[in-house]
Amino acid sequence: MSEQNAEIYYYDIGDYLSREQKLDIITNFKGMENLPFTRLKPNEHGDWISQRNDKFGTWIQIEPTEKFSSKSQTWFSAQSCGILTAKDTFLYNLSKKKLSEIIQNMVDFYNVQREKFQKTGLKDATAVLDYNSSKISWSDLFIRDLQKNVVYKFDDTKLCEAYFRPFIKQNFIYDKQFIQRTYQQLSLFPKYDSKNLVICVSGIGVTKEFSAIITNIIPDYELIGKSQCFPLY
Repeated sequence: MSEQNAEIYYYDIGDYLSREQKLDIITNFKGMENLPFTRLKPNEHGDWISQRNDKFGTWIQIEPTEKFSSKSQTWFSAQSCGILTAKDTFLYNLSKKKLSEIIQNMVDFYNVQREKFQKTGLKDATAVLDYNSSKISWSDLFIRDLQKNVVYKFDDTKLCEAYFRPFIKQNFIYDKQFIQRTYQQLSLFPKYDSKNLVICVSGIGVTKEFSAIITNIIPDYELIGKSQCFPLY
């Protein structure tokens, strides 16, 4: 029996149709042989239906393959996600005074838990921690520091404004010890008042339409949806 390459045929019945609407369309053709099939011809990339436009490959890249590479032929020499706190309710607030109180209470609670854990002699703190969500959000960063007996302190000189959501600035604590992921933001904004401009665009995994926004202050990870930030400096 000889082997032959298979041929695949495709008919696009349309988007956003109900099951009944699709069945009605097929029924009206009176048979499968009457459907206006299109033979699929995959391109060199293996795309079958939504085939990519090869012209994109000729365009200048937005970001370099290696971050901060001055030799790359790209529009930007660096790129970073926005700040990811994993504890927004403890690090953001519209009231600076309220935020200071929240952070100080969180720090005090953390240090009490740290001291109690050190007395247990255990290596894993997860089984003995107080998971009161009104006091703290135990991210893996906090748990790791607690197990290492890292003392937390609240430095109110690091309070600043950050771009939380489109057109919403909030008070924020720009202190690496509290932030789950800073990504490259500490290079783009070494200090909270560093002068820079960053264009933030929707990142990978966002289901909404593409958006872009520009800011001169620290951007949050969800400012524009998994924010990918391209800096002037």
